[in-house]
Amino acid sequence: MGRNLLCHLDLHKTMGPDVIHLKKGRKEDPESYRPVSLTLVPGKVMEQIILRAIMRQVQDSQGIRPSQHGFRKVRTCLMNLTSFYDKVTQ
Repeated sequence: MGRNLLCHLDLHKTMGPDVIHLKKGRKEDPESYRPVSLTLVPGKVMEQIILRAIMRQVQDSQGIRPSQHGFRKVRTCLMNLTSFYDKVTQ
């Protein structure tokens, strides 16, 4: 199913901003519109693939020390603070 959806994507649509008319104001007035940037689905998919590969490489090759808690899944800064407190109070 996913392959079928990817095959029918409109690849000629640009990533530039589209404009959406705000409900207030005149349609002739350029300030009555707000830009909305649309990112293509294949770009989002590639971004996730690259992110997973980078995270796997960094974590497996010890690019991030085991004591690093912030910005990691399942580890929080509060857990790091608790660990530090436990070491200090022993």
